[in-house]
Amino acid sequence: MVEEVRSVGALVESILQEYITGSIGSAATINNGLRKQTMVFAAVEILLLIVASVAAQRNRKRLMNQLLNPIENVENFTAQVAGGDLSAPRLPKAEMTELVPLTESINSMADRLESLFGQIKREQDNLRKAELRTLQAQINPHFLYNTLDAIVWQAEEGRNDEVIRTTRALSDFFRISLSSGDDWIPVSQ
Repeated sequence: MVEEVRSVGALVESILQEYITGSIGSAATINNGLRKQTMVFAAVEILLLIVASVAAQRNRKRLMNQLLNPIENVENFTAQVAGGDLSAPRLPKAEMTELVPLTESINSMADRLESLFGQIKREQDNLRKAELRTLQAQINPHFLYNTLDAIVWQAEEGRNDEVIRTTRALSDFFRISLSSGDDWIPVSQ
Protein backbone atom coordinates (compact mmCIF):
# COMPACT_ATOMS: atom_id res chain seq x y z
CA MET A 1 0.00 0.00 0.00
CA VAL A 2 2.79 2.25 0.87
CA GLU A 3 4.15 1.44 -2.52
CA GLU A 4 0.91 2.31 -4.13
CA VAL A 5 0.66 5.53 -2.22
CA ARG A 6 4.20 6.31 -3.32
CA SER A 7 3.40 5.55 -6.90
CA VAL A 8 0.19 7.65 -6.73
CA GLY A 9 2.21 10.41 -5.02
CA ALA A 10 4.85 10.19 -7.76
CA LEU A 11 2.13 10.26 -10.38
CA VAL A 12 0.45 13.31 -8.77
CA GLU A 13 3.87 14.93 -8.43
CA SER A 14 4.64 14.26 -12.08
CA ILE A 15 1.20 15.60 -13.13
CA LEU A 16 1.69 18.67 -10.94
CA GLN A 17 5.21 19.08 -12.31
CA GLU A 18 3.88 18.92 -15.88
CA TYR A 19 1.10 21.35 -15.02
CA ILE A 20 3.51 23.76 -13.35
CA THR A 21 5.97 23.44 -16.24
CA GLY A 22 3.16 24.02 -18.74
CA SER A 23 1.84 26.98 -16.75
CA ILE A 24 5.32 28.45 -16.49
CA GLY A 25 5.87 27.93 -20.25
CA SER A 26 2.48 29.45 -20.99
CA ALA A 27 3.24 32.39 -18.66
CA ALA A 28 6.63 32.83 -20.33
CA THR A 29 4.97 32.88 -23.76
CA ILE A 30 2.41 35.40 -22.56
CA ASN A 31 5.19 37.41 -20.90
CA ASN A 32 7.19 37.44 -24.17
CA GLY A 33 4.09 38.57 -26.08
CA LEU A 34 3.40 41.30 -23.53
CA ARG A 35 7.05 42.39 -23.66
CA LYS A 36 6.87 42.62 -27.48
CA GLN A 37 3.60 44.58 -27.28
CA THR A 38 5.13 46.90 -24.67
CA MET A 39 8.13 47.49 -26.93
CA VAL A 40 5.86 48.18 -29.91
CA PHE A 41 3.72 50.57 -27.86
CA ALA A 42 6.85 52.32 -26.54
CA ALA A 43 8.19 52.68 -30.10
CA VAL A 44 4.82 54.00 -31.31
CA GLU A 45 4.73 56.46 -28.38
CA ILE A 46 8.26 57.68 -29.17
CA LEU A 47 7.37 58.01 -32.86
CA LEU A 48 4.19 59.93 -31.99
CA LEU A 49 6.16 62.15 -29.61
CA ILE A 50 8.71 62.91 -32.37
CA VAL A 51 5.96 63.66 -34.91
CA ALA A 52 4.15 65.88 -32.41
CA SER A 53 7.39 67.73 -31.58
CA VAL A 54 8.16 68.32 -35.26
CA ALA A 55 4.59 69.48 -35.93
CA ALA A 56 4.66 71.77 -32.88
CA GLN A 57 8.02 73.22 -34.01
CA ARG A 58 6.68 73.87 -37.53
CA ASN A 59 3.51 75.46 -36.18
CA ARG A 60 5.56 77.61 -33.82
CA LYS A 61 7.77 78.81 -36.69
CA ARG A 62 4.74 79.48 -38.90
CA LEU A 63 3.00 81.38 -36.12
CA MET A 64 6.17 83.35 -35.38
CA ASN A 65 6.48 84.24 -39.08
CA GLN A 66 2.84 85.28 -39.20
CA LEU A 67 3.42 87.51 -36.19
CA LEU A 68 6.99 88.70 -36.66
CA ASN A 69 7.03 89.37 -40.40
CA PRO A 70 4.16 91.91 -40.34
CA ILE A 71 5.59 93.54 -37.22
CA GLU A 72 9.04 93.75 -38.84
CA ASN A 73 7.40 95.23 -41.98
CA VAL A 74 5.68 97.86 -39.82
CA GLU A 75 8.96 98.59 -38.02
CA ASN A 76 10.93 98.94 -41.28
CA PHE A 77 8.27 101.14 -42.90
CA THR A 78 7.99 103.45 -39.91
CA ALA A 79 11.80 103.74 -39.84
CA GLN A 80 11.75 104.75 -43.52
CA VAL A 81 9.01 107.32 -42.90
CA ALA A 82 10.83 108.63 -39.82
CA GLY A 83 13.92 108.96 -42.02
CA GLY A 84 11.97 111.17 -44.41
CA ASP A 85 11.30 108.62 -47.18
CA LEU A 86 7.59 109.24 -47.67
CA SER A 87 7.62 107.58 -51.09
CA ALA A 88 8.34 104.16 -49.53
CA PRO A 89 5.88 101.45 -50.64
CA ARG A 90 2.92 101.33 -48.30
CA LEU A 91 2.36 98.37 -45.99
CA PRO A 92 0.33 95.49 -47.46
CA LYS A 93 -2.87 94.55 -45.68
CA ALA A 94 -1.95 92.35 -42.72
CA GLU A 95 -3.16 88.76 -42.62
CA MET A 96 -3.74 88.96 -38.88
CA THR A 97 -6.92 90.84 -38.05
CA GLU A 98 -5.26 92.35 -34.98
CA LEU A 99 -2.71 94.16 -37.18
CA VAL A 100 -5.12 95.42 -39.87
CA PRO A 101 -6.11 98.65 -38.04
CA LEU A 102 -2.45 99.37 -37.23
CA THR A 103 -1.22 98.97 -40.83
CA GLU A 104 -4.13 100.99 -42.19
CA SER A 105 -3.47 103.80 -39.69
CA ILE A 106 0.24 103.86 -40.48
CA ASN A 107 -0.43 103.95 -44.23
CA SER A 108 -2.96 106.74 -43.73
CA MET A 109 -0.48 108.67 -41.58
CA ALA A 110 2.24 108.31 -44.24
CA ASP A 111 -0.15 109.49 -46.98
CA ARG A 112 -1.19 112.48 -44.86
CA LEU A 113 2.45 113.36 -44.09
CA GLU A 114 3.34 113.14 -47.77
CA SER A 115 0.42 115.42 -48.62
CA LEU A 116 1.35 117.91 -45.88
CA PHE A 117 5.00 118.00 -46.93
CA GLY A 118 3.93 118.64 -50.53
CA GLN A 119 1.65 121.45 -49.39
CA ILE A 120 4.44 122.96 -47.27
CA LYS A 121 6.83 122.80 -50.22
CA ARG A 122 4.31 124.50 -52.51
CA GLU A 123 3.68 127.19 -49.89
CA GLN A 124 7.43 127.75 -49.48
CA ASP A 125 7.84 128.06 -53.26
CA ASN A 126 5.00 130.58 -53.38
CA LEU A 127 6.52 132.50 -50.48
CA ARG A 128 9.92 132.63 -52.21
CA LYS A 129 8.27 133.88 -55.41
CA ALA A 130 6.36 136.52 -53.46
CA GLU A 131 9.54 137.63 -51.71
CA LEU A 132 11.32 137.85 -55.08
CA ARG A 133 8.49 139.91 -56.57
CA THR A 134 8.54 142.20 -53.53
CA LEU A 135 12.30 142.60 -53.87
CA GLN A 136 11.95 143.25 -57.61
CA ALA A 137 9.23 145.82 -56.93
CA GLN A 138 11.61 147.57 -54.55
CA ILE A 139 14.58 147.34 -56.92
CA ASN A 140 12.81 148.60 -60.06
CA PRO A 141 12.10 152.13 -58.71
CA HIS A 142 15.67 152.42 -57.40
CA PHE A 143 17.04 151.17 -60.70
CA LEU A 144 14.88 153.62 -62.65
CA TYR A 145 15.78 156.49 -60.33
CA ASN A 146 19.52 155.75 -60.59
CA THR A 147 19.39 155.30 -64.38
CA LEU A 148 17.46 158.54 -64.89
CA ASP A 149 19.90 160.28 -62.58
CA ALA A 150 22.79 158.96 -64.72
CA ILE A 151 21.06 160.19 -67.91
CA VAL A 152 20.61 163.66 -66.37
CA TRP A 153 24.27 163.70 -65.30
CA GLN A 154 25.37 162.65 -68.84
CA ALA A 155 23.12 165.34 -70.38
CA GLU A 156 24.57 167.99 -68.07
CA GLU A 157 28.04 166.94 -69.13
CA GLY A 158 27.05 167.21 -72.79
CA ARG A 159 27.48 163.50 -73.58
CA ASN A 160 24.56 163.25 -75.94
CA ASP A 161 25.64 159.94 -77.51
CA GLU A 162 25.81 158.29 -74.06
CA VAL A 163 22.43 159.79 -73.14
CA ILE A 164 20.93 158.25 -76.29
CA ARG A 165 22.60 154.85 -75.66
CA THR A 166 21.58 154.76 -71.97
CA THR A 167 18.01 155.82 -72.77
CA ARG A 168 17.70 153.10 -75.46
CA ALA A 169 19.16 150.48 -73.07
CA LEU A 170 16.66 151.53 -70.40
CA SER A 171 13.81 151.38 -72.91
CA ASP A 172 14.92 147.91 -74.12
CA PHE A 173 15.24 146.73 -70.53
CA PHE A 174 11.66 147.71 -69.64
CA ARG A 175 10.24 146.41 -72.94
CA ILE A 176 11.82 142.98 -72.28
CA SER A 177 10.84 142.83 -68.62
CA LEU A 178 7.26 143.98 -69.23
CA SER A 179 6.52 142.05 -72.39
CA SER A 180 7.39 138.54 -71.24
CA GLY A 181 6.09 138.75 -67.64
CA ASP A 182 8.71 136.25 -66.46
CA ASP A 183 10.32 136.46 -63.04
CA TRP A 184 13.75 135.70 -64.50
CA ILE A 185 15.14 137.18 -67.71
CA PRO A 186 18.31 135.68 -69.20
CA VAL A 187 21.34 137.96 -69.52
CA SER A 188 21.35 137.35 -73.28
CA GLN A 189 18.03 139.21 -73.58
